Amino acid sequence: MNEQDVLIELLKYFSAFVPKEVLKKTFVKKKGAAPGYEQLVTEMMSAPDDLVIAGIDNFVFSSNEAFLSQQIKNTEGIALYVEYGAFSYTPNQRNGIKEKLAIHVAAPYNEKDNDNLSETLLMNRMHNILCNILNRMEKDQNGLDFCSSSQLIVFPAEIVAIEPKLFYERAGWMAIFNNSLTNLL
Repeated sequence: MNEQDVLIELLKYFSAFVPKEVLKKTFVKKKGAAPGYEQLVTEMMSAPDDLVIAGIDNFVFSSNEAFLSQQIKNTEGIALYVEYGAFSYTPNQRNGIKEKLAIHVAAPYNEKDNDNLSETLLMNRMHNILCNILNRMEKDQNGLDFCSSSQLIVFPAEIVAIEPKLFYERAGWMAIFNNSLTNLL
């Protein structure tokens, strides 16, 4: 893998959890698109649907707070937000490229219209979706088709509750973990 493809590979991986009609809405660039844009759209839209999680109605893959805000504020259903962050880079070392990732699974939450049971049901559902994604990542990285010089997820993953007031009136869970791969120059 070319180190410049790290984010593209992660985008393609996580887009597989998103229903195609939702994924299609994320591709809005028509003019002036970067080289490879149309090819990647075609590849993601033609990927099998076997990993799709029903109920996800928004997908954001970004580290840009303003973009996230714009994309998530008016969504009515479950949002899958993959936030990429800091990298460490040690070329020619096995798993020498490490990246901090966070996966957020959250749904709208209004404190005024909820009670303990409603909150618990919502949080349980969001937790189950998040853990299904993490379990799939573990399964995929242990599969025969996955490169042994990469780790989709380095366990343990830290899972924390999302505070609605800090996340656009959405409640759910966030998993924070490292992703790593090898770049042999």
